[in-house]
Amino acid sequence: MAADPVRQDRIRLCVQNIYELVRACTTAQGATGGGQANNSVSMKIRHFHNELELHVHRHCLGALYRSEGIAALAQSQGIQSSLLRQEHTIPTNVLAGMVFRGIMQTKAIDGPAALCRFLLTQSVVTAITRTEDKDKLAIERWYEADRHGSKWQYTHPEFRMDSDLNRFDARPFLRYYKTGLAVIFWPTGETINLETDTLADHIRRVAPLPLYDWRTYFDGERMAA
Repeated sequence: MAADPVRQDRIRLCVQNIYELVRACTTAQGATGGGQANNSVSMKIRHFHNELELHVHRHCLGALYRSEGIAALAQSQGIQSSLLRQEHTIPTNVLAGMVFRGIMQTKAIDGPAALCRFLLTQSVVTAITRTEDKDKLAIERWYEADRHGSKWQYTHPEFRMDSDLNRFDARPFLRYYKTGLAVIFWPTGETINLETDTLADHIRRVAPLPLYDWRTYFDGERMAA
């Protein structure tokens, strides 16, 4: 899985635009735009994901994580965009808040190259079917004894807008635990343990893929450790 020069340029420009947009924001809430504002950081992160060919109109061809329902579709009636959903396992408004915190508050993201590395390692997206979205993810569920039930549509039990970056022990797929959804890492066929799989596990899987290496887009730029 590699990025052609044209896509490399698009991804680089997309990251640079996100970085400058965040610097123009005054609050984390402004960066999220409620998840809907076209010029919000949240929406621009969605555009970044689209450049990785995760969009349904591209049949989620770039999706590294896919549900069993997607696999069944491929074997039966075929993949059709109207039957798919691009599920942001870590919601984009959560990522937008974390990016705002990293750039404007903690300074952990010190430039476009560092932002690119963050987005590539923490952009966990799962291709699912519309039926799975309706039947499995639309139910309320809870993951801690003192937490109210939630559908976790725009939130995550372990990633929050005010979270520190690179929480390697946090579990991206915990949002799907107790739903009956089965997720596969498509390049190898590995079945994901939704309860225990961590961000560190995800980073290990994508490390060999040039498309998910920040140096593919910002080679030669210095970045703080």
